[in-house]
Amino acid sequence: MNLIMETCFKVLLTVLLIISASFVANAQKLPKVQQESIYAPTNIKIDGKATEWDNKFQAYNVSNHLFYTLSNDDKNLYLIVFATDDITYSKIIYGGVTLTVADIANKKNKITVTYPVSPMSTSNSILLSAHHFDFVANNGKEALMNSINSHCAAAFKEIKVSGIKGIDDPVSSIYNAQGIKATVLFDNKMAFTYELALPLKYLDFATDHFRYNIMLNGRTLPEDPRISYPPNYLDSPTDFSGEYTLAKK
Repeated sequence: MNLIMETCFKVLLTVLLIISASFVANAQKLPKVQQESIYAPTNIKIDGKATEWDNKFQAYNVSNHLFYTLSNDDKNLYLIVFATDDITYSKIIYGGVTLTVADIANKKNKITVTYPVSPMSTSNSILLSAHHFDFVANNGKEALMNSINSHCAAAFKEIKVSGIKGIDDPVSSIYNAQGIKATVLFDNKMAFTYELALPLKYLDFATDHFRYNIMLNGRTLPEDPRISYPPNYLDSPTDFSGEYTLAKK
């Protein structure tokens, strides 16, 4: 029995190493910031799955440890972020991803969208389950994955928005009438996907060429003058910027 378990462990370890090596190899081939405009696939859905992209991305930002693709069709601007390590998805779940798009001719003319938004207690609960995933027997992983995703769907129902004319409330429901969509999803290896769709009609810019910034906000610890928190990557916002021109079909 021990021999069988040892053999299974070696097989599992080999598979994990192959998967890890594949991600590392793909990351090394990609630029840190996306270089090309991409017209979105016709079957694109904001469902937390990268299947319409064949799980391939346009850039790997090494400083933030994430793959991403910015794309568009005639109606929406899309952002998909993919993370394979627990520190990165923890940072996103704690503080959300903020996408800022700004008019190059007038930097004050900008839109920011932040998702997900939730209390720290909720984030802690979700991440506790996610970090426990590797210690669950194989026959229990799917049930735990579904439970985590259900918890995310129930908790992450708000989007922070600013800079859009006609939207005065800084917090909107994910079921908003403005057509802004966002979701997150874990897969069966605890890799994490974030997706956002922002209608192009809100980008009231001088041209189809604009600047964007992607920020991982991180965790916000409660203020207490009695406690001095040491610097921590998880608690420090990190970001990167690029430029994008709307793609034509």
